[in-house]
Amino acid sequence: MKIGKGISGGPGQANREGGQVQLIEILLHESLAAYGNVNTLIEREGIECHFERRGRFFGAFTPTHFEKMKKKAEMLNRVIQIDAEIIPRLEQRREIGSDFYHVGMTVGARVNCTRRSSAKGCSTSVTAPGSRSAPIQRSNG
Repeated sequence: MKIGKGISGGPGQANREGGQVQLIEILLHESLAAYGNVNTLIEREGIECHFERRGRFFGAFTPTHFEKMKKKAEMLNRVIQIDAEIIPRLEQRREIGSDFYHVGMTVGARVNCTRRSSAKGCSTSVTAPGSRSAPIQRSNG
């Protein structure tokens, strides 16, 4: 299960004006808040689900893709400070062991949980004596 793979904030979204940009920014803030809530829930309840914080690499096949990716990274960093970084071709090998792409982008905040262990961990947590449901935290973004 991958957490944090919702709205992309992609170039097509980043180029829009008016209310759509505001909506995208609100959704990005809510997505980040949801990520935080999952993290808090897993830590507070001691859910065993192989919870891992990992970055992600996105490769650009062409110079055109690079320009769009650059805009996306700028927007993600401006709106939710997600630690998006453009990786030049010459530095790709240290990230992914290849120089296949024209350029790349890394994004710092992503989480993985294995499906089987998260389901088991959550069911164990919910059925444990004294378990309670967690209040939903909304972002102020």
